This record gives sequence, structure tokens and C-alpha cells, in this order.
Amino acid sequence: MHRPIATLLFIAVLLIVSGTVSPVMGYFPPQIQPPGIIVTVTAPTVNLRSGPGTNYAVVGSANQGASLTVLGRNEQTTWLQVRTPNQTTGWVFAQLVALDPAIGSVPVVTQVVAPVVTQAPAPTTSGKSCTVTSATANVRSGPGTTYQVVTFVTQGAVLAILDKSAASDWLYIRTPNNVSGWVSAGLCGQGQGPVGVAPSPSLPSYVGSPFKPNTTTGGDAWIYECFGSGDTPLRQVAANTPIQSLGTGTLQTTASEAQKLGAPPHVKIRLWDGQFAWIPAENVSAGTQGLPRLAGNCEDYDRINWSAIVKPTPIPAPVSAPSSGGGSSRSCCKICSAGKACGNSCISRRYTCHQPPGCACDG
Repeated sequence: MHRPIATLLFIAVLLIVSGTVSPVMGYFPPQIQPPGIIVTVTAPTVNLRSGPGTNYAVVGSANQGASLTVLGRNEQTTWLQVRTPNQTTGWVFAQLVALDPAIGSVPVVTQVVAPVVTQAPAPTTSGKSCTVTSATANVRSGPGTTYQVVTFVTQGAVLAILDKSAASDWLYIRTPNNVSGWVSAGLCGQGQGPVGVAPSPSLPSYVGSPFKPNTTTGGDAWIYECFGSGDTPLRQVAANTPIQSLGTGTLQTTASEAQKLGAPPHVKIRLWDGQFAWIPAENVSAGTQGLPRLAGNCEDYDRINWSAIVKPTPIPAPVSAPSSGGGSSRSCCKICSAGKACGNSCISRRYTCHQPPGCACDG
């Protein structure tokens, strides 16, 4: 009888030591916790960061389709603390993964180490500079295309060179508005111009020069005024109006204005009063041969000071023989009954006339 009892006591001790049975009556060990919530990466590639924000360092990455085990979340559930299959732990932006409906049950992580702020290298005083040669160039937070774009610069901008990468293929620069960052060395030619000063754009030769008519309008035509004083930029000019052709291009305007103006190509012209405008090339007597190519818009230097325009002295209209009623009547080439007279043509009463007096008469 003593041997069975000893055997039973030995088995009981083994069970207690192994933790299968609690020595306390009625107590059972907790059930094994099921695996955490799994989310799947939906973006092509996502960064894993050391904390819940883009200001934290990147500690790893995961590709589209990767399964991540959720360990925690921030209070707004905008960032998730996850573990990758290769046991890398980090934070991922929640919008880049397919969320599980039970994500709200994941505990909130409140103790997060503050991000490490890396100071940018101190500016040098070498005075070296480079000029942007491409149409636009991105300025990035680090020397490579994987770094975030912080701003951009346009062609002709002169950048102060503060440092360069080890391979000299990226330049650490300061823009004219004092934004520092990295730009590809291939987009910025060195040693052109003083630091931080953009070169002045060259102006067309006609800017500041007097009106020099070199052709006429080939017929009554619509023109698009640059910075005119009327209610609309569109107005009509009469046939054979002297104009100065400046260049050709396709005017960039609204669809309705373009339809009314006429099909491209267009010619940029100057009128007798100094006003700049665009007119369909088919309405220019001399055509477009030999004209330079221009951007299809009105430039700031096309503005004129209307108050400084000297109005021509009105020329008395010719007077015909007295009429049978005893009065006198003008010899008019056009009678403007619906609109108002403007030079040798009629325009809407809403428009401002910029033509000298002509043969058109108000009816």
C-alpha cells in the first residue's frame, strides 16, 4: 500500500512543478492568448518608423501584401505599432494598411520615445553658387530621390552651395528665400552669378520702344487686349488698321473667348495707343513669316499706364453738302445703330474705344 501512495505523491509534485495544476484549489492557469490582429500592407512600400509620426526615424520597410502583427496604436488610431515577419518592430501609418474591424481593441501605446532631431550642416561662407539649369528642380531633405521634397526652384534661380555629398552628385544648398536642402548636382550649373540672386530675365526688344507699325489688319477682326480697360478683353478693330506685329504663338484663354477670337496661330500686336493684344494670324496682312515664337499670354511688361496715353487731337469729320432739311450731315463709312462708333468701325457700348476718330458714326 505504501508504494502506490508514494507513486501518487511523486506524480502530484511533478504536475505542480510543471505548472499544469495550481496548488491552490479551484485555480486554473489562463488560456494561451490568440495571435494579435494582423493587417496587410496595401501600398507598394511602407516605412516602419521608430514612433508614430513622419518626424521619427525609419527603422525598416514592408512591401505590398506583407502581413504585419499589430502590437499597439496611438490614441487617434492613425499610427499602428507592428511587428514584421522578420521580427522588426516599428510604427506604420494606418492608411497604408487594410485595417481589421477589431483594431479599436488594440491597446493604446502612450510611452513613446521623442524623435531625434538631426541638425542640418552649418552653412559655409565659401560664396560658391550654382544656377538651376532645368525647368524645375526639387529641393529634398537629404541627398537622394528617396528623401522628402521640401520645396522646388525654377530655371535661373541662383543657389548658395553649403556642402556636397561624398560622391559630389548632390549639393546642399540654400535658396534665395532661405530654404536649405539638397538638389541634384546635374540640375545646377556651378559658378554662375552672385549667391542668392536670380538673373534678370531678358526683355523683348519692343519693350519700351515706340509704336512702329509694320502691317495692317486684313479685315474687320476680333482682338484680345492685354490688360485693357473694357469690361471684356475682346473687342473689334476695323480693316486696314495699322498694327505692329511682334511675334506668333497660341493664345492661352478661356474656351468661349478662344472660339470668338478665332483659331490659332495668333499674332501678338501693338496698336497705335500702345496697347498690346493678340489677333488671329489670318487677320494680319503680312502673315507670320519671320516673326519670333512667343508664349501665348500677356506679360506683366505689357501693362501700360492709360492715364499717360496722349489722346490724338480729334480731326473734324468731312461735311457733306447741306441736306434738303437745311442742316448738314457727316460723310460716314458706317452707321453704328446697335453699338457705338470707334474709329472706322462699330463696337459694343460696353467697350472702351482706343481708336482715333474715324469715319464711323453713331446712329
